[in-house]
Amino acid sequence: MNDKNEKFIHGFISVPVLFKASWRPAPDADTLHEEILHHRTSDRLTSPPPSFTDMPQDLAELADFQKTSPHIYRMWITLERKMDYIINMMSQIPSHKQNMEECVCSAVSEGGLRLRMNKELRPGEIFFVSLTFPSYPLMTIDALVRVADIQPRREKEGEWIVTAGYHAINDIDMEDVIQYVFKRQREIIQMERE
Repeated sequence: MNDKNEKFIHGFISVPVLFKASWRPAPDADTLHEEILHHRTSDRLTSPPPSFTDMPQDLAELADFQKTSPHIYRMWITLERKMDYIINMMSQIPSHKQNMEECVCSAVSEGGLRLRMNKELRPGEIFFVSLTFPSYPLMTIDALVRVADIQPRREKEGEWIVTAGYHAINDIDMEDVIQYVFKRQREIIQMERE
């Protein structure tokens, strides 16, 4: 099977691409499923803005601030603690990206992906994938995908072509994927005209 000739993935037109991606098995698929559906990838991965950057930096200024505005001072300290908690929680979120293996994404569609991998997976197997599309600005999408088909790659022994459909992807992330597919289709049409 030559992955460049496939025009459809799960009934949707696919576009050829070639960029590195990361994947790992998903024994925690139920937990990831809920997280992915309810939180856009970029919202889960970006750091919150620094809290109250215009507040006093010096301890003497802080003591004066506490005396002059005790209520605002207490609110500020409470919010600072909450921000520390949120930042700590956010720094733990990427732990689901540990032990990722590299693969190559060779096609993308609204229905799924085609990946070149060094591991043979089973049809029906669900795995976690993280894709950073070669676009500006960079777009990273995390999703759970289910193996629909797997074939050995003729061009390279020990490599597999895995066709997988989306099992869990955030709606806004899906809109970004669709926009990328349309943009890539326009690029391909322009190249063919030249």
